[in-house]
Amino acid sequence: MSQLARQRQTSLREKGHGEYSDIPETEFLGVVTPAPRAVCHFYSPRFERCRIMDKHLEILAKAHPETRIFKMNAEKAPFFSTKLQIRSLPTLVFFIDGVAVHSVVGFTELGGVDDFKTATLAKLMLKHKVCDNLIAQISSGSEESDGDN
Repeated sequence: MSQLARQRQTSLREKGHGEYSDIPETEFLGVVTPAPRAVCHFYSPRFERCRIMDKHLEILAKAHPETRIFKMNAEKAPFFSTKLQIRSLPTLVFFIDGVAVHSVVGFTELGGVDDFKTATLAKLMLKHKVCDNLIAQISSGSEESDGDN
């Protein structure tokens, strides 16, 4: 790895890239605005599907440090939940240069099933240009790429 690539990776890690974190509403603009690409998971700790989404996003945050991936409790973030029209959970909002470009509501775009593959979500992120590349195989125990799904 070149020195420039190492410096870029260090800079991204200092800004929270490469890890999946829970942020309060007061930090939202400070996280989204400076990030060229970001994914915010609006969640509720009471919903099983939000916990399923968390599992996949933890993997993707490590695999795609070029994208700032984080979550925010929708119940504790009334301003941004209203502003971004969050009406169902889980909802992912994809941002490019601080502008919301796509929302993933529930699991419909992920096959409509609870056991969707992490690679399915990664492909959706790639389609909407919030990550650089598709990892051929995303490893987390038995998690594998799901082909065309």
